[in-house]
Amino acid sequence: MPSPRSGRARRPDLRALRAALPEPVRAVVTGYERHLGLERGLSAHTVRAYVGDAVSLLGFVVDGGGALADLDLARLRAWL
Repeated sequence: MPSPRSGRARRPDLRALRAALPEPVRAVVTGYERHLGLERGLSAHTVRAYVGDAVSLLGFVVDGGGALADLDLARLRAWL
């Protein structure tokens, strides 16, 4: 009998994706994470989800040869 997760797509290793981001981009992610947790007071699970999405999006942009300034609606739609 297949396991319950067998039909699901594997999630990317967000720690590895985050570590692969250029330092200035990692600094933006760290600031965003701090803002969500300390200033907005969101739960750890919510912070992890939001940061994971941001890392995934930024990794997509960087892997495509872009920079933060290149993030536009077309790239966002391509990532989605």
